[in-house]
Amino acid sequence: MIKMQDEALKVLSGYVDKRMKRLQGEILSLFELILPNDRQVEKARQFVFSLVQNANRDITDKIDRMNDLIIEEFRIRQG
Repeated sequence: MIKMQDEALKVLSGYVDKRMKRLQGEILSLFELILPNDRQVEKARQFVFSLVQNANRDITDKIDRMNDLIIEEFRIRQG
């Protein structure tokens, strides 16, 4: 049972990672359209990359915590 939950959490984590990368690309595309020069686009790129890294870290931490809670609950039920 724990192995299935671990696999499910890995799939969820992978899905979140793909969605965040897609979102990052979409945001950068918008910045490229509205910002007047390459220097500002590069600053925006760094900012968005930082935001996505922080969001991914936060989501990963929450997924890891959820996994820990599932394992703890399973052990309690097993006695």
